[in-house]
Amino acid sequence: MTVTTKIAIALGSNLGDREAHLANAIEAIREDVVWEAVVSKTYESPPWGYADQPEFLNLVMVGTSDWKPHALLNYFSDYENTHGRERNIPNGPRTIDIDLICYGDLVLSDAQITVPHPRFRDRDFVLLPFQELWPDWKDPLSGKTVRQLANALTSVTAKPVTRG
Repeated sequence: MTVTTKIAIALGSNLGDREAHLANAIEAIREDVVWEAVVSKTYESPPWGYADQPEFLNLVMVGTSDWKPHALLNYFSDYENTHGRERNIPNGPRTIDIDLICYGDLVLSDAQITVPHPRFRDRDFVLLPFQELWPDWKDPLSGKTVRQLANALTSVTAKPVTRG
């Protein structure tokens, strides 16, 4: 019997055709590693960390997977690298960024990966789309739900993208 786990993934892009980069990544992830996936609205947000770069499009995807966290990390990193991601500047511009936000209620930290993602609690561009899909997921470290974390944000700069 295959064991699956409900997971949340954050995706972002701020170079080139941002919408196409996100759509292609979603399609590949759905095909290869995540099933029963749902995707949030897209949000546009200013860059975080390194400010001298274009704004990001961000979204969250929630689904189930039988892949383990390290295998997911390797898949996401390989996907990013083969689709033009360069890692010259920390938090710099990128064609595609894919982060594992949570893996069920697993808490894991080693040299390669930290789950839940260590900075998701402070990022409106993750919490706002995350709460659309899984508002009652409880962060095993803070004990707070995604809804509570989103409601506690002191600054919100991410805005939903509206389609004409």
